Amino acid sequence: MLAEKPDHDAALLALGKLELLEGNAARTLELVRNLPDSGAVGQAARALRAEARFAAAPENETIEALTARVAADPKDLDARFSLALRLAKRGDLDRAAEELLALIAKKRDYQDGEARRTLLDVLELIGTHDPKAEQYRSRLSSLLFA
Repeated sequence: MLAEKPDHDAALLALGKLELLEGNAARTLELVRNLPDSGAVGQAARALRAEARFAAAPENETIEALTARVAADPKDLDARFSLALRLAKRGDLDRAAEELLALIAKKRDYQDGEARRTLLDVLELIGTHDPKAEQYRSRLSSLLFA
């Protein structure tokens, strides 16, 4: 199907999912980069992009080591951000959201908004209509606009 119509959104989405299952996060991002955020594949495309970004995140330190760094120095925002990425990659989305909200509370514009964008990826994976996502979104709004 892709050979006949290389911009077939559903086929690109399916291929992207397969690439991610094979551990090819960069290829997944390449395939789904231009898929629409709305319409028939919108929500699935946003979620797959978020999942692939987390899969592509570096694994320089273990979750335990990062947790210890944050506990020892709560102002170590880089450790907190790395911890949130690792937690999201592992699927611990609630804890990742909490770490990102704590980071944003300390520095709203961390890495030019990267913490906020990462939190939005976490919320995408939680599910846009999940009550927890709504609670996290509300907390983010209060941090950004208070």
